[in-house]
Amino acid sequence: MFAAEPSELTFTNLVNATSMPQAILLPVLGILAVTSEWGQRTGLVTFTLEPHRGRVVVVKLAAALVLGAAAVVVAIGLAALANVVGAAALDGDGSWTFGVEGVRDLFTLQLVGVVQGVALGMLIMNSAAAIVTYFALPTLWGILTSTVQWFADIGRWVDLNTTTIPSSTHEMDGDAWARLAVSVSIWVLVPAALGLVRLLRREVK
Repeated sequence: MFAAEPSELTFTNLVNATSMPQAILLPVLGILAVTSEWGQRTGLVTFTLEPHRGRVVVVKLAAALVLGAAAVVVAIGLAALANVVGAAALDGDGSWTFGVEGVRDLFTLQLVGVVQGVALGMLIMNSAAAIVTYFALPTLWGILTSTVQWFADIGRWVDLNTTTIPSSTHEMDGDAWARLAVSVSIWVLVPAALGLVRLLRREVK
Protein backbone atom coordinates (compact mmCIF):
# COMPACT_ATOMS: atom_id res chain seq x y z
CA MET A 1 0.00 0.00 0.00
CA PHE A 2 2.71 2.48 1.03
CA ALA A 3 4.75 1.76 -2.13
CA ALA A 4 1.83 2.27 -4.50
CA GLU A 5 1.26 5.42 -6.49
CA PRO A 6 -1.51 7.65 -5.06
CA SER A 7 -3.58 7.19 -8.21
CA GLU A 8 -3.53 3.43 -7.63
CA LEU A 9 -4.96 3.67 -4.12
CA THR A 10 -8.54 2.90 -5.05
CA PHE A 11 -11.02 0.62 -3.32
CA THR A 12 -11.04 -1.77 -6.29
CA ASN A 13 -7.25 -2.15 -6.32
CA LEU A 14 -7.14 -2.56 -2.56
CA VAL A 15 -9.84 -5.24 -2.61
CA ASN A 16 -7.85 -7.08 -5.27
CA ALA A 17 -4.77 -6.86 -3.05
CA THR A 18 -6.49 -8.05 0.15
CA SER A 19 -8.33 -10.88 -1.59
CA MET A 20 -5.32 -12.26 -3.49
CA PRO A 21 -3.87 -14.26 -0.54
CA GLN A 22 -7.32 -15.70 0.11
CA ALA A 23 -7.63 -16.86 -3.50
CA ILE A 24 -4.53 -18.98 -2.85
CA LEU A 25 -5.29 -20.18 0.68
CA LEU A 26 -9.05 -20.82 0.63
CA PRO A 27 -8.86 -23.75 -1.84
CA VAL A 28 -6.13 -25.26 0.35
CA LEU A 29 -8.48 -24.90 3.31
CA GLY A 30 -11.16 -26.73 1.33
CA ILE A 31 -8.72 -29.54 0.58
CA LEU A 32 -7.60 -29.91 4.20
CA ALA A 33 -11.20 -29.90 5.42
CA VAL A 34 -11.97 -33.20 3.70
CA THR A 35 -8.61 -34.98 3.70
CA SER A 36 -8.03 -35.02 7.48
CA GLU A 37 -9.88 -38.31 7.93
CA TRP A 38 -7.67 -39.99 5.34
CA GLY A 39 -4.32 -38.29 5.85
CA GLN A 40 -4.33 -37.85 9.63
CA ARG A 41 -6.10 -41.16 10.31
CA THR A 42 -9.06 -39.70 12.14
CA GLY A 43 -11.57 -41.41 9.86
CA LEU A 44 -12.42 -44.16 12.34
CA VAL A 45 -13.35 -41.57 14.97
CA THR A 46 -15.29 -39.31 12.61
CA PHE A 47 -17.27 -42.02 10.86
CA THR A 48 -17.92 -43.90 14.08
CA LEU A 49 -19.48 -40.81 15.62
CA GLU A 50 -21.36 -40.07 12.38
CA PRO A 51 -21.72 -43.19 10.17
CA HIS A 52 -23.52 -41.24 7.43
CA ARG A 53 -20.57 -39.92 5.45
CA GLY A 54 -22.78 -37.72 3.30
CA ARG A 55 -23.69 -35.64 6.35
CA VAL A 56 -20.01 -35.23 7.20
CA VAL A 57 -19.30 -33.96 3.67
CA VAL A 58 -22.22 -31.51 3.79
CA VAL A 59 -21.08 -30.10 7.14
CA LYS A 60 -17.48 -29.76 6.01
CA LEU A 61 -18.51 -28.06 2.77
CA ALA A 62 -20.85 -25.71 4.62
CA ALA A 63 -18.14 -24.82 7.14
CA ALA A 64 -15.61 -24.16 4.36
CA LEU A 65 -18.09 -21.95 2.50
CA VAL A 66 -18.99 -19.98 5.64
CA LEU A 67 -15.32 -19.43 6.43
CA GLY A 68 -14.67 -18.46 2.81
CA ALA A 69 -17.52 -15.95 2.85
CA ALA A 70 -16.25 -14.54 6.16
CA ALA A 71 -12.78 -14.18 4.66
CA VAL A 72 -14.24 -12.20 1.75
CA VAL A 73 -16.03 -9.89 4.19
CA VAL A 74 -12.76 -9.36 6.08
CA ALA A 75 -10.92 -8.61 2.82
CA ILE A 76 -13.52 -6.01 1.86
CA GLY A 77 -13.37 -4.48 5.33
CA LEU A 78 -9.57 -4.25 5.29
CA ALA A 79 -9.67 -2.73 1.81
CA ALA A 80 -12.20 -0.12 2.95
CA LEU A 81 -10.03 0.80 5.94
CA ALA A 82 -6.94 1.00 3.74
CA ASN A 83 -8.79 3.17 1.23
CA VAL A 84 -9.75 5.65 3.95
CA VAL A 85 -6.19 5.72 5.34
CA GLY A 86 -4.71 6.01 1.85
CA ALA A 87 -6.94 8.94 0.93
CA ALA A 88 -6.33 10.75 4.22
CA ALA A 89 -2.65 10.09 4.84
CA LEU A 90 -1.15 9.32 1.44
CA ASP A 91 -3.20 11.58 -0.83
CA GLY A 92 -4.60 8.49 -2.52
CA ASP A 93 -7.30 8.46 -5.16
CA GLY A 94 -9.86 7.18 -2.64
CA SER A 95 -12.30 6.01 -5.33
CA TRP A 96 -15.10 3.70 -4.12
CA THR A 97 -16.23 2.51 -7.57
CA PHE A 98 -16.50 -1.18 -6.79
CA GLY A 99 -20.24 -1.68 -6.80
CA VAL A 100 -22.59 -4.57 -6.14
CA GLU A 101 -21.27 -6.37 -9.22
CA GLY A 102 -17.76 -6.27 -7.78
CA VAL A 103 -18.91 -7.78 -4.50
CA ARG A 104 -20.88 -10.46 -6.36
CA ASP A 105 -17.91 -11.36 -8.57
CA LEU A 106 -15.52 -11.47 -5.63
CA PHE A 107 -17.76 -13.84 -3.67
CA THR A 108 -18.20 -16.00 -6.78
CA LEU A 109 -14.47 -16.20 -7.44
CA GLN A 110 -13.50 -17.05 -3.88
CA LEU A 111 -16.27 -19.56 -3.17
CA VAL A 112 -15.67 -21.40 -6.44
CA GLY A 113 -12.09 -21.84 -5.26
CA VAL A 114 -13.27 -23.23 -1.92
CA VAL A 115 -15.59 -25.76 -3.56
CA GLN A 116 -12.86 -26.77 -6.01
CA GLY A 117 -10.57 -27.45 -3.07
CA VAL A 118 -13.21 -29.60 -1.38
CA ALA A 119 -13.81 -31.47 -4.65
CA LEU A 120 -10.10 -32.24 -5.14
CA GLY A 121 -9.81 -33.27 -1.51
CA MET A 122 -12.62 -35.79 -1.88
CA LEU A 123 -11.29 -37.09 -5.19
CA ILE A 124 -7.63 -37.53 -4.18
CA MET A 125 -8.04 -38.00 -0.40
CA ASN A 126 -4.45 -37.01 0.32
CA SER A 127 -3.61 -33.51 1.48
CA ALA A 128 -0.18 -33.15 -0.12
CA ALA A 129 -1.17 -34.75 -3.43
CA ALA A 130 -4.36 -32.68 -3.69
CA ILE A 131 -2.54 -29.41 -2.95
CA VAL A 132 0.19 -30.19 -5.49
CA THR A 133 -2.47 -31.09 -8.06
CA TYR A 134 -4.36 -27.86 -7.43
CA PHE A 135 -1.28 -25.73 -8.08
CA ALA A 136 0.26 -27.92 -10.79
CA LEU A 137 -2.77 -28.17 -13.09
CA PRO A 138 -2.78 -24.45 -14.07
CA THR A 139 0.96 -24.67 -14.81
CA LEU A 140 0.49 -27.77 -16.95
CA TRP A 141 -2.40 -26.17 -18.78
CA GLY A 142 -0.32 -23.05 -19.40
CA ILE A 143 2.40 -25.19 -20.99
CA LEU A 144 -0.14 -26.96 -23.19
CA THR A 145 -1.82 -23.73 -24.33
CA SER A 146 1.54 -22.21 -25.22
CA THR A 147 2.63 -25.22 -27.29
CA VAL A 148 -0.60 -26.70 -28.69
CA GLN A 149 -2.97 -24.34 -30.50
CA TRP A 150 -5.96 -26.64 -29.92
CA PHE A 151 -5.68 -26.20 -26.16
CA ALA A 152 -5.40 -22.44 -26.59
CA ASP A 153 -8.60 -22.40 -28.65
CA ILE A 154 -10.70 -24.32 -26.13
CA GLY A 155 -9.09 -22.64 -23.14
CA ARG A 156 -11.55 -19.76 -23.22
CA TRP A 157 -14.28 -22.27 -22.36
CA VAL A 158 -12.61 -24.94 -20.24
CA ASP A 159 -9.71 -23.20 -18.51
CA LEU A 160 -10.95 -22.03 -15.10
CA ASN A 161 -8.19 -19.43 -14.80
CA THR A 162 -9.26 -17.92 -18.13
CA THR A 163 -12.99 -17.97 -17.46
CA THR A 164 -12.58 -16.30 -14.06
CA ILE A 165 -10.68 -13.32 -15.49
CA PRO A 166 -13.90 -11.36 -16.24
CA SER A 167 -14.97 -12.04 -12.67
CA SER A 168 -11.74 -10.62 -11.29
CA THR A 169 -12.08 -7.55 -13.51
CA HIS A 170 -15.84 -7.24 -12.85
CA GLU A 171 -16.75 -7.49 -16.54
CA MET A 172 -19.15 -10.43 -16.39
CA ASP A 173 -21.75 -10.64 -19.15
CA GLY A 174 -23.90 -13.45 -20.54
CA ASP A 175 -21.06 -15.01 -22.52
CA ALA A 176 -18.67 -14.79 -19.58
CA TRP A 177 -21.18 -16.48 -17.25
CA ALA A 178 -21.70 -19.27 -19.81
CA ARG A 179 -17.96 -19.90 -20.12
CA LEU A 180 -17.57 -19.82 -16.34
CA ALA A 181 -20.39 -22.36 -15.97
CA VAL A 182 -18.71 -24.73 -18.44
CA SER A 183 -15.30 -24.54 -16.77
CA VAL A 184 -16.78 -24.87 -13.26
CA SER A 185 -18.69 -27.96 -14.41
CA ILE A 186 -15.45 -29.54 -15.67
CA TRP A 187 -13.06 -28.58 -12.90
CA VAL A 188 -15.39 -28.38 -9.87
CA LEU A 189 -18.66 -30.28 -10.31
CA VAL A 190 -17.26 -33.37 -12.06
CA PRO A 191 -14.41 -33.87 -9.52
CA ALA A 192 -16.91 -33.23 -6.71
CA ALA A 193 -19.29 -35.91 -8.01
CA LEU A 194 -16.50 -38.45 -8.56
CA GLY A 195 -14.93 -37.60 -5.23
CA LEU A 196 -18.21 -37.98 -3.38
CA VAL A 197 -18.72 -41.45 -4.88
CA ARG A 198 -15.19 -42.42 -3.88
CA LEU A 199 -15.55 -41.05 -0.36
CA LEU A 200 -18.83 -42.85 0.23
CA ARG A 201 -17.41 -46.17 -0.96
CA ARG A 202 -13.84 -46.16 0.31
CA GLU A 203 -13.05 -48.46 3.20
CA VAL A 204 -11.91 -46.70 6.36
CA LYS A 205 -8.73 -48.26 7.72
